[in-house]
Amino acid sequence: MSMVDDNSISTSRAMFKPMTNMVHIDEKWFDMTRVKNSYYVLPGEPEPKRTVSNTHSIGKVMFLTTVARPRYNNEGELTFDGKIVIWAFVEETEAKRTSRNRTKGTKVLTSVKVTRPVCRDYLINKVIPAIQDKWPDDDEGATIFIQQDNAKPHVLPNDVAFREAVEQTDLDIRLL
Repeated sequence: MSMVDDNSISTSRAMFKPMTNMVHIDEKWFDMTRVKNSYYVLPGEPEPKRTVSNTHSIGKVMFLTTVARPRYNNEGELTFDGKIVIWAFVEETEAKRTSRNRTKGTKVLTSVKVTRPVCRDYLINKVIPAIQDKWPDDDEGATIFIQQDNAKPHVLPNDVAFREAVEQTDLDIRLL
């Protein structure tokens, strides 16, 4: 109900607010590879090497997506596409032991367990700077709301570290 425009409640057709100041973030799991793959190779080209020995050992990666509503000018031209950024919850580590695919010490990407401190770190160090870089200038001074779903690792709206990070910017950002 907070998204219904207060001026339209008394009319016969209630309208939603334009929500131009909303940023939506969400997480999504993706498999690193498919169970079955088809490859088209040229004659003499080597067949791609698959490093997964069993379909039960296919790794998964979680991505954090940040989007907002697109903006158009009076001529109908796109001024802001609404796509802010996508990040993978991964970290670069060294391989602990040698395998047939790599030697010990080789840099590999591993999935990060997504917890509240990890989400807070991504919000502070990645989402806020990305919003600062990409947010359209026509909303200068308006409050930007970051909409999250009810996943347990999401940052609480009254998180102290998040509020301190926002205060260091020139934006007014709040969590929902």
